[in-house]
Formats: sequence, structure tokens, C-alpha cells
Amino acid sequence: MNVVAEENKRQVISLLDEAYACRTNNLNQSSQLAKKALVLSRRINDRALIGKSLSELALFSMIKGEHVNVLINRKAKDFEFHCMY
Repeated sequence: MNVVAEENKRQVISLLDEAYACRTNNLNQSSQLAKKALVLSRRINDRALIGKSLSELALFSMIKGEHVNVLINRKAKDFEFHCMY
């Protein structure tokens, strides 16, 4: 692995660590940091870090109660899709 990729990987891990650490004080900041980590993970195409970023985003969404909205919207879209065809 080249030096740039290794540094990017360390940056993603640092972002995720910081996001998790501040979740009790500033959940919105945690979500923003996890989103940045996800973008960088996708840029370097690291599947493990993409998964970890998505997992932390899901955790923060669940804590904020956003998972309920996501499920409701997904069910509504599925219902609309099935009604159309």
C-alpha cells in the first residue's frame, strides 16, 4: 500500500474515532464526521472502512431516531412502486 493511501486510511480511522467519542455531547457533529469518513473511505475504495463508516452513521441515525423515518420512507416507496406495477 502506498504512503498516501495509508495516510488516508489513518485519517478515516481518526475521523471515526472522533465521531464515536463525541456522540454523547454532539450527535450532529458525530454524523458529520462519519459522513466525511465515508466519503474518504469511498475515495480510497477501502471496503472495511466503508462498512465501518456506514455502521457508525447507522448508529448515530438510530440514536437520533432517524431510522424510523428511513424505514417509513422506504416502506412508502416500496408501496408506491408496487402500486405502479
